[in-house]
Amino acid sequence: MICGQLPPAQNGADQLPWRHAWADLGDEFGRARSARRHSRRDRRCAGRARPGRREHPRGGERRGSLPQVTIGKIAGFARGAGNEFLMYLDMRFAAIGRSGQAQPEAVMDILPGGGGTVHMARLLGRARALELILGGELVDAELAERYGLVNRAVPANEIDAFVDRLARRIARLRPEVVAAIKATVETITPKIPHQTYAVENAALFSLFTYDMVASAHKQLAAGVQTREGERDLERILDNL
Repeated sequence: MICGQLPPAQNGADQLPWRHAWADLGDEFGRARSARRHSRRDRRCAGRARPGRREHPRGGERRGSLPQVTIGKIAGFARGAGNEFLMYLDMRFAAIGRSGQAQPEAVMDILPGGGGTVHMARLLGRARALELILGGELVDAELAERYGLVNRAVPANEIDAFVDRLARRIARLRPEVVAAIKATVETITPKIPHQTYAVENAALFSLFTYDMVASAHKQLAAGVQTREGERDLERILDNL
């Protein structure tokens, strides 16, 4: 949900930070080698950037810098890339008794890419980010609110009306007002250094090993990334 006048459509392929498709393991190392080459190229390009020149932000960072307000409503499970996407948004609201958020990558022998490690630390602080990333716990709405992962936990039968009412109130404001307030808030919000994402990606690539591939095959055989498996993911991973 985006409140305000929308900008021209952008190429959808450029909207999200790069992530590996977890289920396609047929050519893991070929893709990892290719990704490493791209990562090295990106670092070389960053090194050649002229002083004072603003680097182009990636997809998630673009959402954060939009003059419009982005709102996420969670009434189901959001793990991995789904939760990473939510953390890029301006606001998030979770349905009590229905929502769950997690970064289970550590249990899968990798780490959250796509800004997941970076943004969880930004939103929750160091200690709580370590708890949720290393523990891989599925967080309910109440705990997500208490930890700062969402703005508010809302009763499931009220969340649609609540978010709709908030979005309509914001949409009634002049776009210039929304943009000015958001820009002002952004100036006092600590920025994430761009190189932090490169550190995250480098750490992710370093974990693409034969042991990780063997672990991934075991997880897929146990039902990970099936509809039923995703409903009970934490139990499946804990029992492997």
